Amino acid sequence: MYGNLHRSCKNSDAPFAVKKKTWLTTSLRAFEKPYLTPLKSLLGVRPLTPNNLTIIESGVLGPIEYVLKRQRQFFEKVFSAADPETNCLSTAMQIASEAGAPGAHYIRSTMAAQPQQSREREAVKQAHESSRATTYKMFNSPLEPSPLCRCPANASPKEAHRIAYTRMRLSSHRLRVETGRWARIPREERICPCGQGVQDEHHVLLECSQTAAARRRLYPEDDCPRTLIELFGRDDQEKVAKLCRDVLILCEQ
Repeated sequence: MYGNLHRSCKNSDAPFAVKKKTWLTTSLRAFEKPYLTPLKSLLGVRPLTPNNLTIIESGVLGPIEYVLKRQRQFFEKVFSAADPETNCLSTAMQIASEAGAPGAHYIRSTMAAQPQQSREREAVKQAHESSRATTYKMFNSPLEPSPLCRCPANASPKEAHRIAYTRMRLSSHRLRVETGRWARIPREERICPCGQGVQDEHHVLLECSQTAAARRRLYPEDDCPRTLIELFGRDDQEKVAKLCRDVLILCEQ
């Protein structure tokens, strides 16, 4: 069976291949960690950064959607590339269907499934008000991929700026609003060293006296954004990324 299968479909076309065996399983959770760990490393964020926010920010498919897409492509290619009468997988499918086997049902349902809205976006939309997802929506209310993660190579900002920008948007920083959460300090007590309020993203980017010089270098007083939605909705996101970098250097010392 494997010989005929691999003559009609190369290993590289399979959704997941190890020693010539294709992963045809409904248990896809095992794929999440090896998929998300390198993604977070590439983005420059902490390993414990929420998975759903990481996927939205990067603009890639979630791990389960990715595997399902590859499986669907694999099944379609196998079933369309060979004569059904000589295709071992088709024969096995027919036997499995007649026996009511779960594998046959899984393949049929996978091939028939239509692309659905990202489960990550749906989870963030329904997030509780106290979650980090709510903070993320202040940066990215449309829940669209970061404009800096998929820039053409000749238009990309400096990588250090892009990483700071991503860390700020995903709350993967060491501002007191985040480190205080680790220590279970009440939010209202996570005060900035300037003494003017909670050291959160809005404060350090738009209000803090200790970062005022960094803001003035990039934005004149009459052009300085007043809210995170306004700041991260501007066309000049490369400039915003530089501001994030300068601010984190000052605040994470």
